Amino acid sequence: MQCVYFFAAADYGKLKKALEENPYSERSFAHVGYTLRESKGLGLEAGKYVLVFECEDGLARELSEKIKLIESAKELSGTEKAAALAKIKEEEDSAAAGFGSIFG
Repeated sequence: MQCVYFFAAADYGKLKKALEENPYSERSFAHVGYTLRESKGLGLEAGKYVLVFECEDGLARELSEKIKLIESAKELSGTEKAAALAKIKEEEDSAAAGFGSIFG
């Protein structure tokens, strides 16, 4: 299951704390892996952060419950989710292409 959330910039500290909690647990964000980006850099609404993580459904629900404790958390779906994922993929592909030309 792939999860995408928006957060207000004011909640960045709370978000980082939740993401860094229990880093050695197999049921943590550190173990699953995640992408955290500023929304403005992705061409989305400014003043927010975008969090993306992907894991099996049961763990995704468990981790989502931790995230939903943050007041500004908003799960994206439909076209909003697709747009955020497309922008992040585009950014990652551009970075990979840049490294390829340097080390190619």
